Amino acid sequence: MATGFPPLTPGAPAVHGWRWRILLWAPHRLGFAAAVVVMLAASAWWAWVLFSRVWPLVALPLALPPILVHGAIMTLGFMPLFVAGFAFTAGPKWLAVAPPPARALLAPVILQVAGWAAWLTGAHGGVWWAAPGLLAAALGQALVAARFTGLIGRSRADDRWHAGIIAVASWVAVVHLLALAYAVVVQAIPHALVLVRSAVWLSIVPVFISALHRLVPFFTSSALPMVDVWRPWWVLVVLLGAALVEAAFEWGGRGLQDAAATRGIVQPLFCKFPVGWS
Repeated sequence: MATGFPPLTPGAPAVHGWRWRILLWAPHRLGFAAAVVVMLAASAWWAWVLFSRVWPLVALPLALPPILVHGAIMTLGFMPLFVAGFAFTAGPKWLAVAPPPARALLAPVILQVAGWAAWLTGAHGGVWWAAPGLLAAALGQALVAARFTGLIGRSRADDRWHAGIIAVASWVAVVHLLALAYAVVVQAIPHALVLVRSAVWLSIVPVFISALHRLVPFFTSSALPMVDVWRPWWVLVVLLGAALVEAAFEWGGRGLQDAAATRGIVQPLFCKFPVGWS
């Protein structure tokens, strides 16, 4: 017999069993659930691609390089959804503002999930599936970034730098998605591969740097009250600078050369299957 249990989210009603509406109790529930869906879909697709190398009978024609499809969704697909869930749960506390309801993020999240579904479809169906998928994901990400930027604008907290870094990284993800869509349309595959790696350093890594710089001293002082909070700003600057240097290396010639070489290595692995990219 099912028993009622109090939810982990304060203020939410007790439920019997699991319901879809639980995802709307808090932003992190919605964002994390959507991220897991995208991650599982990407992982299942990639496992199928690898399996098709062993058993070609299950292979389908590839319209895009699988390394690009996989790299893009693993970088700009599920990670921004995890970031959104985290940012709209922890961010309002950092900024001392009222958090938005999870329902306010529903449309952007659906856009991103649908966009990445179209992107995976475009791996076989062609650029006219893939590019609109990236544009839908970019629109969803832009709506998330705009709402989070609005929270920062309403805040009067002394420290808005950490949230600001996450907001900038979110907008950088939008730029990379738009540029990636263009690169796919014009078949600039080496540039598209560099965009994927650039997004790691300019969009994903800064979020981790900012969150860790903010949270590690907080959790340390909570567990060890005798230890003073130590959050030197130079550490944040050095780590962000290192990420910028890595991104500069990607665009400084090394990344394009590596991308072209990677394409030359990977393409022959799929040459025995019907492949639509060259």
